[in-house]
Amino acid sequence: MILVALAAIFWMMEAGIARLSPPLRRIAIPMAFMGPGLIFIMGAYIVPTIMTIIQSFQHRRTGEFVGLANYERVLSNSQAHGAFINTLLWLVLVPTFCVIIGLVVAGLTDRLPKRVETFFKSLIFMPMAISFIGATAIWSLVYAFQPVGRPQVGIVNEIITAFDGIPRPWIIVSDYKLNTLALSMIMVWMFAGFAMVNLSASIKSVPEETVEAARLEGASSFTIFWKIIVPQIRTTIVTVFTAIAILSLKIFDVVYSMTGGRYDTDVVGNLYFTQAFVLRDRSFASVLIVLLLISVIPFMWLNVRQFSRKNR
Repeated sequence: MILVALAAIFWMMEAGIARLSPPLRRIAIPMAFMGPGLIFIMGAYIVPTIMTIIQSFQHRRTGEFVGLANYERVLSNSQAHGAFINTLLWLVLVPTFCVIIGLVVAGLTDRLPKRVETFFKSLIFMPMAISFIGATAIWSLVYAFQPVGRPQVGIVNEIITAFDGIPRPWIIVSDYKLNTLALSMIMVWMFAGFAMVNLSASIKSVPEETVEAARLEGASSFTIFWKIIVPQIRTTIVTVFTAIAILSLKIFDVVYSMTGGRYDTDVVGNLYFTQAFVLRDRSFASVLIVLLLISVIPFMWLNVRQFSRKNR
């Protein structure tokens, strides 16, 4: 029905434009066909963003404008401080590990036979087909813990006990400062394949002449990869890093489904959900979103800039 309605709308617009004079037609054609897209963008992105920004300056109950009081409330809140720090850790850890793993796998498999290369790349890329909730369920078993003396069902603790180590609860004890690192590895597991595919395609586009020239000069495989190939795919590396960094800033599902923000693992996305839909403090939540939007803008600008350079 939607497709029929859209077809009818465009047919009527085309019929109306055909009756206009040629000068008006040249103006009306782009406006008519861009109009539905612009309306959708306005309704889905621009209007909600403006409303969120306005709400961040309003009182949480009365709706009166209170200036920067909500921003002061957020920036002085210890729970928000912890969420900002954890989000920053996600921002650093996830893109860095994804790019490193993607580079290593792409570099090691580049010279393998096609079938072997496809097999290994499929294994790395496969987690991207799993939802965040599904990945969290899988990794809850990876980090599963049983008290000492009982059989361990978690892979990590099973490996530790195999080497006579002491198993530990990796996620559920707030004394351990590795909680955020453990959670971030779930996203690394999922998006290392994304980095690998993009970097592998970029490596294959490197001119073979430059690689052969380095080999004739006696350069080792590591030197060729690090000094010849990596500089030529730098734009792709930056693009992949910034794309995963933006996803990391918006992380919510993993933290919500694994810990709910407990045990010093809260992030901005999960804190927003708690404030907006549990505590019903929409003003506090709006400030979090505005601050998150401000932090995403530099990465978006860098990503667009690198994409533009790549396509020149």
